[in-house]
Amino acid sequence: MDEARLSYPVPENEIERLAALKRFELLDSDPEEIFDAVTRTLSTHVNVPIALITLLDESRQWFLSKCGLDTSQTPREYAFCTYAILHDEPLIITDALKDERFKDNPLVLGPPNVRFYAGAPLRMKDGLSLGTLCAIDSTPRQISETELSVLKNLAKVVVETIELRHAARHAVSQERSAAAVAEKVSWERTQALRASEERFQDISSNVPGVVYQFKIDALGRRSFPYVSNTVRAIFGVEPEAVMSDPEQWFTVVHPDDRQSLETSILLSYEAFKPWSWEGRVILSSGELAWFRGSATPRALPDGAVLWTGLIFDISEIKAAEVRVARAQKMESMGQLTGGVAHDFNNLLGVILGNAELLKGGVGNAGQSVDSIIRAATRGAELTQRLLAFSRQQPLRPQAIDIGALVLDMSGMLTRAIGETIEVEIIAARDLWRAFVDPGQVESALLNLTLNARDAMRDGGKLTIRCENVSSEDTSPRHNFEIARGDYVVLEVADTGIGMSADIKSMAFEPFFTTKDVGEGSGLGLSMVYGFAKQSGGGVTIDSTVGKGTTVRLYLPRAPDVASRGEKDEGTDEPLGSGETVLVIEDDPDVRAFVVTVLETLNYRPIEAQDVAAAKKRLEEEPKIDMVLSDVVLPGGVSGPEFAEEMSTADPTLKFAFMSGYSGETLRTRKAPLKGQILLTKPFKKHELARALRDTLRE
Repeated sequence: MDEARLSYPVPENEIERLAALKRFELLDSDPEEIFDAVTRTLSTHVNVPIALITLLDESRQWFLSKCGLDTSQTPREYAFCTYAILHDEPLIITDALKDERFKDNPLVLGPPNVRFYAGAPLRMKDGLSLGTLCAIDSTPRQISETELSVLKNLAKVVVETIELRHAARHAVSQERSAAAVAEKVSWERTQALRASEERFQDISSNVPGVVYQFKIDALGRRSFPYVSNTVRAIFGVEPEAVMSDPEQWFTVVHPDDRQSLETSILLSYEAFKPWSWEGRVILSSGELAWFRGSATPRALPDGAVLWTGLIFDISEIKAAEVRVARAQKMESMGQLTGGVAHDFNNLLGVILGNAELLKGGVGNAGQSVDSIIRAATRGAELTQRLLAFSRQQPLRPQAIDIGALVLDMSGMLTRAIGETIEVEIIAARDLWRAFVDPGQVESALLNLTLNARDAMRDGGKLTIRCENVSSEDTSPRHNFEIARGDYVVLEVADTGIGMSADIKSMAFEPFFTTKDVGEGSGLGLSMVYGFAKQSGGGVTIDSTVGKGTTVRLYLPRAPDVASRGEKDEGTDEPLGSGETVLVIEDDPDVRAFVVTVLETLNYRPIEAQDVAAAKKRLEEEPKIDMVLSDVVLPGGVSGPEFAEEMSTADPTLKFAFMSGYSGETLRTRKAPLKGQILLTKPFKKHELARALRDTLRE
């Protein structure tokens, strides 16, 4: 072989390598499930469309197993694996178009359009590399430490399995040869067969996992015809014990995972499909470890089904996944807190600066007060968006007609997006009512509309669609993972610039935005996401670069019998008639504000900072008409719990609550109370006035 005439490098031991390849008898062999399980596992855990086990002979690259590719071979001169077998460590190509070795390669310029390649050499015990286990993607990308660990471990499984298969074939060959020998050499035959069995056991005992055969006969009885010796070292169970009593194996599986194991076996048996399972197993050391198993069923002439497969340790992979998830969570928290600090510092700067001007008598008092109110209102809106993202905002759901709500907002939405964008509203005639907070729906629709406007700088079309959908709907338009049931879908579609896959994956993250500084905080979509989830629904995004984006908001259907929404009373401030109101609030500034407002509304307020002080005031005062309490109080007793206790002593005592958190605690108490009005902090004077009036009317 003249290497100078070749367009690819050749290993120094090429002659020995090709001889070994022929000796293993793998080329042009039939597919084997154990190898196919490896490529499927690699494709899933490295998240690539193509995974291959390749073998390189004189002129071609042949695939022992393939996942995501139709062809069975390619010319060797085009194979990335010709470079991968030259080294002990995996070959990583993050972008083939930028690599001088591959930028003109037909497999890069044409199907399958290779851009990313990660190949681990299949280096046998004698040091010869037969080929590679490789992951391929048509998109440039990096490979994480977790993914690289998966690639290396699975390559080791392939190598050990090839060695095991070869030893087994060699043992069978020796057995057949010995059977043909005359009886006078029977002793030599027996010795040779015993040696073959020992070699087979030696190889199977060194595979990084347990090689086994599992059988269910025609009567449903289970057994293990073969289990490798590794079961002893890994699980502390003797292979003979497992083969004589199959339940010995099931006892090492963690109790919480045994049902999933049984279910997976039953499904594989009934459907006659490959078996796969992941779960926790108790090791011989007493520690827990994660294992993955796979096997292929084969029907036997007597009606039994026999599985042959491998189970191996994936604890390192699981641990790496947890570390990556934790790092991503910390990164998101850092992004969130940084964004909050930035926005609130700006708002506090406005509030504190204007407060100093007021205190010093400088400037226009009315203008300073207006600036403080605007900044405080923006701060309250920011807080509500954060609570929406964390699904802790107080919601006031009611049965509403989403179609009517959209039509009512159509004029405002048209003015907001401008004349260059065509607006079309489509609402189903038989549209169900949705059980949601109408104010949050309006806010979500406005957010989605403004996002669509920003994506259509040069004009386009905005389509708002309202329709009914059930979780049983199999239409590709509705691919969502929420609870079974009926939903009203509010869909907002634009013909704008669209999103790339990377941007779409981060669209719901707080403070993530593609807009310029000052054009948006990045909380719009995260607020929509949080509101939808807290309401019992969901949200999806479909987007294609250059073609537009469609956001679908899934809102739960209201029960057939639902209460009508309350009449909007604007900013009216109904006055009291001198009623006595006990205010329980631990923050002195908030308490002072509430007391002052109560006095202006013609109520007689008395104060308490916690439950102990409140009980004392109730004992001292001859008559208290109602209690206005914070939900979260110091001392370990909440406002609702205090109300529960007091209602037993005085059922006529009325309560209202105020909080910046969810009203879930009020809805889940064992004994419901009268007057469960919840004011969301920060609230305005007219909201407090109406809450007091409505509570006293009960």
